[in-house]
Amino acid sequence: TTAEHTIFMQQVMANGVNAEWGTFSIEIPGRVGYQCSNYWRALIDLKYVEDENYVPNEQNKAKKYRMLTKNEVMKKTDGSSSFFSNHRRFQFTILKDPSNTVPTLPYRHPAAPMPFAAKPAESQPMKHEQKKQAKKENRNNQRQKPKPKVKKEPNIRRKSKVKVAVVKSEEDK
Repeated sequence: TTAEHTIFMQQVMANGVNAEWGTFSIEIPGRVGYQCSNYWRALIDLKYVEDENYVPNEQNKAKKYRMLTKNEVMKKTDGSSSFFSNHRRFQFTILKDPSNTVPTLPYRHPAAPMPFAAKPAESQPMKHEQKKQAKKENRNNQRQKPKPKVKKEPNIRRKSKVKVAVVKSEEDK
C-alpha cells in the first residue's frame, strides 16, 4: 500500500538496506524481513531504484539479480571493512518515489561511498605486476629490519646430588 511504501522509504533513508532486514522490518506493521528484501528487489526490477550491490544473474535466470559477494566488492575498493558495510547499506540511487518521501530525485544517500565508476585513477585496483612488485618490496622491508636479539638465560635446572643419611634408631639395631 502507499502507507507501507512511505514507511518503507523512511526506513531506507534512516537505516539503509541489504543488512539486517529483520530489524529493518520492525517499523513496518505486518511485514517481516524477507518481505522487505523482496520488495527492495521489486523496486530494482521496476527501475525505481539502482543498487550497485545487485548485478544481473547470469547463472540463475529465474532470479534476475544477485547480490555482489564481499570479495567482489572488496576487489573494486580499497578493502576497508567500513567501506564495505557502508557500500552494502547505502550504495543506491532512488530514481522514482511515488510516496514523495525522498526530497529530490534522483537521490543518492549521503552516507553512500563513492561509486566504483567515479573512483579517482590512483585508487583503481592494482594490476597483477604492480601487486607482485608491492609484495616483493614489503618482503624486502621486513627482511631489512634487524630482529631484536634476545639474550638466553642459561638452563639452571640441574640434577642435585643430595645424599640422604639413614639413621638407625636404637631399636632397629
